[in-house]
Amino acid sequence: MSRIVLVTTGGTVASRHDPQSDHTAASVDGDSLRQSLHDPLDGVDLVVDEFCNVGSFAIDLPLAFDLAKPVGRHLADPATTGVVVTHGTDTMEESAFVQSMLLIAGG
Repeated sequence: MSRIVLVTTGGTVASRHDPQSDHTAASVDGDSLRQSLHDPLDGVDLVVDEFCNVGSFAIDLPLAFDLAKPVGRHLADPATTGVVVTHGTDTMEESAFVQSMLLIAGG
């Protein structure tokens, strides 16, 4: 069985509209995202690691650096087939760049 780790950060995919406040915000946790998958993932053990739940505009450099820690830890585990990071669109490019530089440098 393959193990895929879903590292959640909030952002667009975790945002829902609140009709009472008429705002949209990151409000769905990682387990709720997992439960929203429509198709069963036969043969895949999907593990949720909820890193944070913020709008991607709030992912600053220290938070992007910290995100590399669980991603690197999961990738280093031989039982893990892959890691998926959910992320909003505001800072996705910057965060992905930081991850790639840190994970390549870290081995």
